[in-house]
Amino acid sequence: MISFYVVFGLTIDIRNPVLLTASIILASLQLLFISTIYAMLVVRLRSNWVITDIMQFLMPALGGLIPSEASRYVMLVNEYSPIAYPFVIMREAALGYLELPIPITYQLFYSVTTVASLFIVTTMLIRIFDKRLREEGKLGLT
Repeated sequence: MISFYVVFGLTIDIRNPVLLTASIILASLQLLFISTIYAMLVVRLRSNWVITDIMQFLMPALGGLIPSEASRYVMLVNEYSPIAYPFVIMREAALGYLELPIPITYQLFYSVTTVASLFIVTTMLIRIFDKRLREEGKLGLT
């Protein structure tokens, strides 16, 4: 924040630092679990370009990286995509206004539920893929 003041002469006022911190943690965990699932699929399929192309399109579009103010269609996507909520909450905490017509408590609940679900899926996939790769003797990508 000091660099914004020095370079641009701006002072940044974060409206809800606790909520911002919680959303950053939720978003980081969510991205960690999604990337682990992606890695497991790449290792198993050995054809990562298809999955990479799909992920490069889906993550910005469904992941809440585009603000809801862009259009009403983006708002609908952000409202119904469970992986969008941590990023929407980040903007809401920093700017101090609701981007979606959903209370913050529900957005946090949806975010925590999504992160917990991704954790369970990631844990199951790691166990499955680790067991298969150990049985096949293919822990490397050779």
